[in-house]
Amino acid sequence: MKKLICFCLTISLLTLSACVSHQPTEGISQTEPLDWAYLGLLPVEPVVGAISLLTHKPLLHLAVTNKDICLGNQEIVVVIPGLWTGDVAVSPIVHSLNQLGFTAFSWQQGLSLIDFEQNDQSFYEFVLKLFLEHDQKISLVGWSIGGARAVKFAYEHPELVKQVITLGTPYRTSPVLDALSKYVYRDIHEAVTNLSCAIPLTAIYGQIDSLVRGKNGALLNENLDQLCWRENVPVFTNHYGIGYSISALRVIAEKLSSDVPSTHKD
Repeated sequence: MKKLICFCLTISLLTLSACVSHQPTEGISQTEPLDWAYLGLLPVEPVVGAISLLTHKPLLHLAVTNKDICLGNQEIVVVIPGLWTGDVAVSPIVHSLNQLGFTAFSWQQGLSLIDFEQNDQSFYEFVLKLFLEHDQKISLVGWSIGGARAVKFAYEHPELVKQVITLGTPYRTSPVLDALSKYVYRDIHEAVTNLSCAIPLTAIYGQIDSLVRGKNGALLNENLDQLCWRENVPVFTNHYGIGYSISALRVIAEKLSSDVPSTHKD
């Protein structure tokens, strides 16, 4: 338990970088004012994360027993980890999705870094291989900066992607670490705006997330086009807990198991 908490504390300091997001576009304020109440929640980030991780399995068992969560039908899913984390961080999500009847994989590209180009080609080849082997499009679930990578990938390769779900991915600027944005953030405003309408995009965000503050993890109003199947879903958790939150998993399972409309055009 002590090792787990120490691990969470270490990574939370690293992932503090997730407080930033893309620069404002003309005519729309995308920068949220600094809210010191959210900064006060920073110390409990790893605690909530550890509790969410430790209670994940029993709560999932309870949800399945009570038929309170959607089941899959072998839909293919790839889960992309957050900044400076890897497959181990998302293994509970992958395991749970497989347990629910989906066919889930971690992204299998090592650490998730801000330099997307470093393994863009190998990730493309991995997703393409899954697409060809299973003869179906792939759903992408991305945690924090992993969600930014998922959106960018779907924008660039719409022929391979069924839908995208982001977990605590920053869509707005935070003033906390703006000066470090070029080191820890990738601007995906263009990718979000021009993402194919045939690809649903769901942004799940934590209401007490002190790293990606509250609605900074939600899609901008300009992107909430119902014709393009865009949706924001709040859950009561923080940045560290959102990946292990049963509430978030319920939303993920519901979206993955639902039929994706094919009648909407770009």
